[in-house]
Amino acid sequence: MTDSELLQTISDLLDQKLQPIKDELGIVQRDVKHLKKEAIKMQAIDEAILDEVERVHEILDKHKADKTVHTA
Repeated sequence: MTDSELLQTISDLLDQKLQPIKDELGIVQRDVKHLKKEAIKMQAIDEAILDEVERVHEILDKHKADKTVHTA
């Protein structure tokens, strides 16, 4: 077996061994991309909820400060 044949055989074996890893890496990259999109969506929802809580809190503070509505 010549050196070039040996190198080709080794190269083919490495390709066979590495292909499943490459395939798995592609799946992981796709999953990470999906998770990033989901994280961005969740962050937007969290911000919307916090904005609403802040808005309601301001309304309640104004109501508490208006002593004319608290008659007993």
